[in-house]
Amino acid sequence: MFSRLSAAVCVACNSRVGNVKQIAKFARKMLSIGLIGGGFAASVGLAMVSCESSADGGDVCQRYMAETITPTEELAKNMSEMRYRMEVLCMNVQRQLCHAIEEVDGGKFLVDRWMRKEGGGGISCILQDSKVFDKAGINISVVHGTLPPPAVQQMKSRGKNFKQSDGKLPFWAVGISSVIHPVSTDGTR
Repeated sequence: MFSRLSAAVCVACNSRVGNVKQIAKFARKMLSIGLIGGGFAASVGLAMVSCESSADGGDVCQRYMAETITPTEELAKNMSEMRYRMEVLCMNVQRQLCHAIEEVDGGKFLVDRWMRKEGGGGISCILQDSKVFDKAGINISVVHGTLPPPAVQQMKSRGKNFKQSDGKLPFWAVGISSVIHPVSTDGTR
């Protein structure tokens, strides 16, 4: 018998009988690590990443799906600031979701870490054509820079009052997104 939560996840995924057990297992895993249900933020620790150089010269990040966007030294020094804590939170959630899906599905995510010339970057994790999930994407973005003058003017026209002397307004944004499609039970992809 499936819990109400598992059944809701199955319905949300448009899953039918063939995938219900795998999706229910995934839902129970998400509940067990606190990513769905109560205590979401409390269950995700803010431990720091440990990156080392591997034999092929690449970074091996033991805590996340890829090297952090913000340098780890900067994160470690500034963990009292919300924006750095938010980046670590999103990277933890991404790792937990990806590992839970891999455990249920048996497939592996392809990871692409990208940088934005204006500031920041992101990590895209994609699983495709696998056993349980046709396609899954768990992505984070950590971007920052300066808003262009027309954007600042538009915000001011809506009543926002900013304290900037040079007309430039810095911004910082972090987010996580996920899109998960199960394999169809009729055999089509």
